[in-house]
Amino acid sequence: MMSPTADNAPPKFRAAPRLLVVSLLVLLALGSSGCRWNPWIRRPAGDAAPVIFSHTPTLEEVTSALNAQTSRVQTLQTQGATVSVPGFPAISAELAVERPRKLRMRAGTAFTGPEIDLGMNDELFWFWAARNPQPGIYYARHDRFATSPLRSALAVDPAWVTDALGLVQLPPVQEITGPSPAGTDRMELRWTVQSAAGPMTRLIHVHAKHGWIVEQHLYDPRGNVMVSSKASDHQYSSVDGVALPRLVELNVPSASLQLRMDVTSYAVNMPFADGQTLFELPSQSLGNAPLVDLADPATAAALGGTMGAPGASGPMSPQPAIPAATPLNGATRYRGMPQYR
Repeated sequence: MMSPTADNAPPKFRAAPRLLVVSLLVLLALGSSGCRWNPWIRRPAGDAAPVIFSHTPTLEEVTSALNAQTSRVQTLQTQGATVSVPGFPAISAELAVERPRKLRMRAGTAFTGPEIDLGMNDELFWFWAARNPQPGIYYARHDRFATSPLRSALAVDPAWVTDALGLVQLPPVQEITGPSPAGTDRMELRWTVQSAAGPMTRLIHVHAKHGWIVEQHLYDPRGNVMVSSKASDHQYSSVDGVALPRLVELNVPSASLQLRMDVTSYAVNMPFADGQTLFELPSQSLGNAPLVDLADPATAAALGGTMGAPGASGPMSPQPAIPAATPLNGATRYRGMPQYR
């Protein structure tokens, strides 16, 4: 039997795929979540960011600084956040995350009410959208989704959840190449990531003085961009000892998706008003929306043909292939770097 495509898919799935892609990639790339908490505790803003690197750092110094900042953040919450995609107005969003894998995002407007509910915990992830023509809470267990056709089509690991905000836990230094120059006040690190689609290359750009991540890319085995993110307008908190971006831009060429998140302020390591119930599948709180398992072969077949054309590019104009690395001062050696043509 022919697999369903955009033209011959069952009617209940025909209008949903684009919303599925957008919602899934918001979840996978932003890796944040939201709730209503009260009272709101705001951290001091506008602190002068310290100079982390006053000299050309070694690989050990860069990885130590990045991992140290990530380790200082166990929970993260935002207020005054908005999420937008080209062609659609921005909507308000409340985000919260508990490292390493719990997150929730709720978004909506004052006029229409809740619009999006995304979440993830150690066992599974889910999303719900009010304007989905076929109401449903789409979800999947991590272990089952890892081997599903949709997972292969997206080729994005949920481990990206908080990385777009700069909270990256780096692998051992033996697996990393760099640092190498990457433009004004930038240096580059890269390493290989194993995935169901084969070995991928992860590349990040780090501010050469302040030590925060300003750009990230994930390349497939052929050197094509899978996911890119840019972070800017960093806010440093001397109380928390971390710098977090107030603007995050995401580009997912395989889904022709560009997304922007603006954040007014953060609260770090504060308790959640809803406790751990915040990170539970909200099957009882979204009306009569049925549960739809994305790892189910029937669902994957109905949606898999409309995931977008690989290789499409967006306004961020990501590089079409993995750029060559330039050793810092000619001294850095690149260990085991695969060649892409």
